[in-house]
Amino acid sequence: MKVEVVGDGNDSYYRIEKILSRYDIKNVIFQIEDLIAMTSIVDFVSNCKCYVYPVLHSSPLCYVKKYYSWREYITSPRFVAQYLKMVFYYRPTHLKCFKSLTDKYGFICVSQQAKRELCNLLRLPFNNEKVKYIYNPIIPETDDTSVENTEKENIIVYAGTLSPEKRPLLMLKMWKAIYQD
Repeated sequence: MKVEVVGDGNDSYYRIEKILSRYDIKNVIFQIEDLIAMTSIVDFVSNCKCYVYPVLHSSPLCYVKKYYSWREYITSPRFVAQYLKMVFYYRPTHLKCFKSLTDKYGFICVSQQAKRELCNLLRLPFNNEKVKYIYNPIIPETDDTSVENTEKENIIVYAGTLSPEKRPLLMLKMWKAIYQD
């Protein structure tokens, strides 16, 4: 197996084209993180005579909403600025990217709920064939999917990056408030 690193330099599109040609790649799966950047890359790869499969590995709502408490908005102008930027820049831009990618290539979501969210955002019927969903193939080693009781009553499991947009500290604060009640 060979890994090719493209990077984000001025020659990145040229390097992508050379890799696609060198290995005679005809199908490319894109896991979408940055919708704005990825839309132009997907279009470029499609123009290289490749079939592209955009995959959204999170909820579409993450791209069009900011989730902060009203207390955060009131106490910090930073949150107000972020909210306004989301409403007036990111939301319309991301909706435009979602629509463009869906119209041209379709979209693969990681769950039925993510498909429902994307179809609702784009005002598409749920049975739209351009938006599909495929669950992550997590297969238990045994048929027993029950969870054994442990001596510990309260367990928090978090799987994800510790990035601000995932809000792990907010999750812990909420857990503390629930636990105290």
